[in-house]
Amino acid sequence: MNIAARMARLGTESAFEVLARAKALERAGREIVHLEIGEPDFDTPAHIKEAAKRALDAGATHYGPSAGLPELREAIAKHVAETRGVPVSPDEVVVTPGAKPIMFFTILALVEEGDEVIYPNPGFPIYESVINFVGGVPVPERIAAIAVARGIPVLADEIYRRFLYEGEFVSITGFPGMRERTILLDGFSKSYAMTGWRLGYGVMPQALAEHVT
Repeated sequence: MNIAARMARLGTESAFEVLARAKALERAGREIVHLEIGEPDFDTPAHIKEAAKRALDAGATHYGPSAGLPELREAIAKHVAETRGVPVSPDEVVVTPGAKPIMFFTILALVEEGDEVIYPNPGFPIYESVINFVGGVPVPERIAAIAVARGIPVLADEIYRRFLYEGEFVSITGFPGMRERTILLDGFSKSYAMTGWRLGYGVMPQALAEHVT
């Protein structure tokens, strides 16, 4: 079977490779402290699991709208507006199986072949992998006021927003001129220990949301 050449540009998530090696060492009797993967050390809260069971028993097992259930999108819009201090419409919310699809869909929708994409380094390894895959040019650099000055859209990965032990979290969406050019990526995996549930979302301009649903 011939594999498409573009697959060579799509790297793996190295943290999972390290996790597999660490698990193998654990099975061999070694004591391992896991620092490789973004996995909370507690289980999904009981009230979330009970709500999921009730939904399954009620027959919520069928296709839904491609952008997500309206009630969930409304709740996410309300939550983001309250926690980031910016107005959000449910029409700007897209729910996905995990947060990574928002990253992939956004870059696929906005980056032309040869476009330079600025991203933080060190950072999530998937950023560079997806940029390469769509034919963009990864440029690790500090992200500053150039986004507003040059009209550049920003993908803000805020999945670890609540992992803050001092100070106050500040979202880039609250900076002048950034709300209308920011694609906010978030989900439930980290804050609610729901990594296996694969439930994420993106908040973006409605014109873009219509292209990624």
